Amino acid sequence: MVIVALFPTPTLEPTSISLVKNTHLPNIIKKFEYLKILFIRTEMN
Repeated sequence: MVIVALFPTPTLEPTSISLVKNTHLPNIIKKFEYLKILFIRTEMN
């Protein structure tokens, strides 16, 4: 779902998708978690 949202072009090769999964996906998830924590903190205040 995340990869589809980031790369909406259907012309991507499976190798590119697996490359993205292996390299960028963990960092993207970490960034989303960080933003979520920040958002929750601001909501609390």
